[in-house]
Formats: sequence, structure tokens, C-alpha cells
Amino acid sequence: MRGQKPLPEAHPRELLSIGDHVRKRRLDLGLRQKDLARRLGVNVNTVTNWEVGRSTPALWHVPGIIRFLGYEPFETTGDYTGKGTCLESGAGSGEIVT
Repeated sequence: MRGQKPLPEAHPRELLSIGDHVRKRRLDLGLRQKDLARRLGVNVNTVTNWEVGRSTPALWHVPGIIRFLGYEPFETTGDYTGKGTCLESGAGSGEIVT
């Protein structure tokens, strides 16, 4: 029987910040920081700073990061209470966060 292959050292052990989530997703997709920077329209140093926790993304970068992470931030529930659901698309986890 084979166990799961350990993650490379570069993968964050815990996902505590948005930078950790960005780094994990980037590495899972096999992208370099400069590839992600080009996708998001930012400087490569900006991506580095997010990933190492030196800074957090400016508000205007958040929609692009959400799309990159593969989240559907506000799936309508039909009750118009202002509460949306956040589903991780493609993960199959079915986890709902309100």
C-alpha cells in the first residue's frame, strides 16, 4: 500500500493567511510567481510579499485573487438576507461558509 506523497517544502503547512492560500494554489497549478503576477496584473514582488506575509492584497486585487483561488463568493440563496455562501469550486468538498 502506498501513502500520500509529502508536499514539497515550499507548500505552506497551514493556511493562515490569504498569502498562504495564494502560494498553495499557485504551487498546486505549477505556476511561477511571475506567471501569477502577470495573470493578476501586479509586480512579481507584490506576489512575493503576499506569500511571505510582508503585505496583504489591496482591495482592488481581491476579486482577481478570489477567481484565481477558484471560489464562488456569493452564490445566491434566494432569501435576500444578505448572507451568501462561499463554495470552493472544483474541490468537491461541499463545505459551506456563511
